[in-house]
Amino acid sequence: MLTFQFQFGDGSTGGNVGVRYVFASEEYLDYVTSVFNDAFGFFVDGNNIALVPGTLDAVAVNTINPLNNSACYINNVENTEGLPPPPPTNRQITLDGLTCVLTAQALGISAGTHTMTFAIADASDHVLDSAVFIGAGTFSPETTVPEPGTWLLMGVGLLGLSLARRWGKI
Repeated sequence: MLTFQFQFGDGSTGGNVGVRYVFASEEYLDYVTSVFNDAFGFFVDGNNIALVPGTLDAVAVNTINPLNNSACYINNVENTEGLPPPPPTNRQITLDGLTCVLTAQALGISAGTHTMTFAIADASDHVLDSAVFIGAGTFSPETTVPEPGTWLLMGVGLLGLSLARRWGKI
């Protein structure tokens, strides 16, 4: 989890925030509909804005997968019966599945200081990991938060922490 505060300009005005991201997990496909429901949350002032498109559901293994909201799911495992093979790309991740590019938005945020939290939950176990990838240059608007390149670095750092925890180094 990463939490920080931000404001628009000098804090006297409000605005909108948004970010494009991809959630991926090693819990796909074997643990869909199980208690091992890894999830991602992007909270602005305590409200999760990382939602399945068109719903109020949080982004998680059990809410985006081949059975639920399948238009937002991308298989990343070869030779999976009943699923299309992974698309040919230069994607260099080994997580079993991922979402399409999703957008989280908070519109009409008031003036003042606000709290933002990114959280990845490894639900009911600590064995298989999940990650979130923040699109470089997609965080908007320009505020007092780190620049988009820093967001990409942060995403890589969170993935590294997750992998280190998986391997028992933390």
